[in-house]
Amino acid sequence: MTVLKWFLITLLFVIVILAAFSWYFSNQILKPAPYSLLPEFKVLAMDAHSVTLPQPPSKAQFANSKAEGLYNLLWENADGSLSYGELGPIISEDATSVRRIFSLRHGQNAAANSPARLDNWFFRENPQQDYGYDYEDLSFQGQAGEVKAWWLAQQRGETKDTAILMIHGRRRGELKETLRAMPTLVELGYSVLSISYRNHSGSAMSQDGLYHYGATEWQDVKLGYDFLKEQGFERVVLYGFSMGAAISLELLERLEDKSHIQALILDSPMLDAPTVFLTGARQLGLPDILSNLAITVAGWRIGINWSSLDQRLLASQMTQPILLIGGVRDSTIPISLLDDFASRVKSPLVYKRIDEAEHVESWNLDPQAYATWLTDFLSQYTP
Repeated sequence: MTVLKWFLITLLFVIVILAAFSWYFSNQILKPAPYSLLPEFKVLAMDAHSVTLPQPPSKAQFANSKAEGLYNLLWENADGSLSYGELGPIISEDATSVRRIFSLRHGQNAAANSPARLDNWFFRENPQQDYGYDYEDLSFQGQAGEVKAWWLAQQRGETKDTAILMIHGRRRGELKETLRAMPTLVELGYSVLSISYRNHSGSAMSQDGLYHYGATEWQDVKLGYDFLKEQGFERVVLYGFSMGAAISLELLERLEDKSHIQALILDSPMLDAPTVFLTGARQLGLPDILSNLAITVAGWRIGINWSSLDQRLLASQMTQPILLIGGVRDSTIPISLLDDFASRVKSPLVYKRIDEAEHVESWNLDPQAYATWLTDFLSQYTP
């Protein structure tokens, strides 16, 4: 066999390997995973008032058994059901384990070796069960199918003015993620619509079964925006978490009449998807050249030019006041993305850059401070 034939065979082999790699990792970017616990460790021991967990690895958000703040421990029982309880202060620790005060909130105590993880949502039911709020389960019919939402209407006299439209994040995200901030908004008197979008929280799957990172999901959120206008609200505040924040910005960009959008609250916004993908790939030790190839394939599969979803490019054009919240220790969305976005914003901006916060965990570190940020911002810009 000639050298040329060996070269061509080797080249073909490399191309096949690269294609397989790119397809596999583009699936990690694009394909929704079925809702599940996604455990990070196993419970070592639990009694009525304490729990013993493994020492955390160097980097793993939901495996951080020493996290300080307001967190649940969430675990799976032998019958497949989920239970959870509040983690309290550390009692003791050694080289392999951490023992913490613990209070069961739902379900039954964990058996040894139960799969578990930290839970930063903290509230895991619905507005009625968690807070006693009356609410309606709504269902909108969208381009991809059914879109689920929670509607908390408040009577504010004859003139309805401002409502809050909340949008949860991706993958682990669902309507429950918005529960943490809901009491502050309700106590301030705002009506609140918490809306889901395709591939999440009981809403319909997208037609291709893939994430589009705001390029199509904005259509689902617009259903909630249109609903609020139909209810008579003249002003809407968009409040998004992670990819929900990116979808908020995509919706704003596509609205012909932006005058009804009064302000935006962006908690750990996914401002540039490729940067986020590269961050995750580097944590896995993958070389950038292969990661970029997978990102390119992912964009090709869903028909997206990723640069069109770079929200930093829109920052200077925005006129609405913005409350931007991010964690310096965010291992999912680099704080540099938020810094860059903030440097370009020309409209009124309040930037809460929290040193110790992981991804969407500023509330967990200090719920009262978080409530104060919301109160001060809304009182100033949506009185």
